Amino acid sequence: MADAFNVIRTIDESSSDVILSTIMGQQQLIFLILSTLLVAGATTVGLSMFSDQQEAAAYDAITTEAMNVLSRTIAWKHRPATMGGGKSIQYLKGMTFSDIGFEATNGAGTKANDDDFKRTLKGLNSKRPYFRIQHGNQTSIRIDLFMYGTESNCLKLRKAKKIDGKWINSGLKVGKNNPPDGCPVW
Repeated sequence: MADAFNVIRTIDESSSDVILSTIMGQQQLIFLILSTLLVAGATTVGLSMFSDQQEAAAYDAITTEAMNVLSRTIAWKHRPATMGGGKSIQYLKGMTFSDIGFEATNGAGTKANDDDFKRTLKGLNSKRPYFRIQHGNQTSIRIDLFMYGTESNCLKLRKAKKIDGKWINSGLKVGKNNPPDGCPVW
């Protein structure tokens, strides 16, 4: 009788161990799945934040370069013609990138490209000349800097981004618009 009791007790203990190990295995599996989902979600959010930050950094770099080109242009425009400046020139007529210290990459001097930036000067003979600047690596982002004059209120910036082969502008709408109010004529 004692042997039968010991056998039954052994079966009971081993079956409870099997039940306990099954429950523990399911808990560990659920924990593993939940932690995998959590890590995947955090990775996705991190990559999204990184790409947004990368685009913002590219816009900042282009804007800084646009301000550099602009400050050189304003200095050129205020410098007398006898000293190689454009003070007596209407608008930016005849100005080249060489005049403001960049190496021109085309015969007309209206392009100055390097590894970092692609710069183009447009509308030299009009009342609204502008610079188009693109980042060398981020060719889907560009900034147009319109100069209606050399005063700070005469400068307008337009950002654009290429989406599915089309340029989408944000900010300034340029068309037949006139210079901003209070902006003196060149």
